[in-house]
Amino acid sequence: MTAIAKPGTFKARPTAWMVRRLSNGNVCIRVEFEAFAIRNGDKWAEGPPRSVRGDFFPLKKTGAPNEKIAAMLCNTIGWGGTFAEITETPPLDAVVQIDVEGRDYNGKTYFDVSWVRAENDDGKKPEESLGAVEVVALDKKHGADLRAF
Repeated sequence: MTAIAKPGTFKARPTAWMVRRLSNGNVCIRVEFEAFAIRNGDKWAEGPPRSVRGDFFPLKKTGAPNEKIAAMLCNTIGWGGTFAEITETPPLDAVVQIDVEGRDYNGKTYFDVSWVRAENDDGKKPEESLGAVEVVALDKKHGADLRAF
């Protein structure tokens, strides 16, 4: 299968995963994907399957959990939070969106998955609801002016 050769957002399925220890001692989960569609504006254009992989670091350099990465893997490809399960079971058979970015190394550009989202996630951050303290502060600062209308 041909590898992805450009950046973008793709629809894909995870096909394999493994736990790796890099030469610097960091542990990552490498996930292999088969991409089958690319986002073009608000539409998806299907094409021949392409392969791409991503290395995700569920542990920070300090050894503490990287909650953002762990949650992403749990919520999209079904990781249960243990390294053993990666060697024992395949990733969830699910359609996801992947963001692919290029990186240059030794004069060559490589394309890797930088983020994984649920299939129908539009990539926008949810709107933030202000807490009571923030609302009171807004009223103190702007309330009199707004009531003047």
